[in-house]
Parts: sequence; structure tokens; C-alpha cells
Amino acid sequence: MPIHTSYSTCTHRNNSWGSYVEFGQLTIFVTLLLASIKSTLVLIYFMHLKFDNRIIQIIVPTIFILVTLVLIVTFLDYNFR
Repeated sequence: MPIHTSYSTCTHRNNSWGSYVEFGQLTIFVTLLLASIKSTLVLIYFMHLKFDNRIIQIIVPTIFILVTLVLIVTFLDYNFR
């Protein structure tokens, strides 16, 4: 019984506020923004990028910028079809 109670508590708390808020047309943008913030924090603190070589600190943001540009071009192509 205690295992079942803790499991149901964990799965119940797994719902975040973002799943209850309607963003309308901005849903994809907000989702990508939250994912970007989360991945940036993981890279900086959990993968210790903050204390890594300078060249790695330059390469990673450059890759993020390129991925962002590719996503922007993809969404622009999708919107103007």
C-alpha cells in the first residue's frame, strides 16, 4: 500500500501548470521556449558547461542559434504555404 500511495502522489504532481493554460496560437512558441530554458539550465549546471573549455562555451550557443534559425525558417515555410 505505501508504494501505491507514493506512486499515485508522484504521478498526480507530474502535471504542470502549462498543461492547464491555453496559449492559443502561441502554444508551440511557449513550449519551445520552456524546453530551451530547461535544456540551457541542464547544459550549464548538470553538464558543467559553465566550467568547461572556452571553445566549448562558444560552440554550444552557436549550435543553439543555428537550431533556432532552422526552426524559424521551418515555421515560416509552414505558415506561408
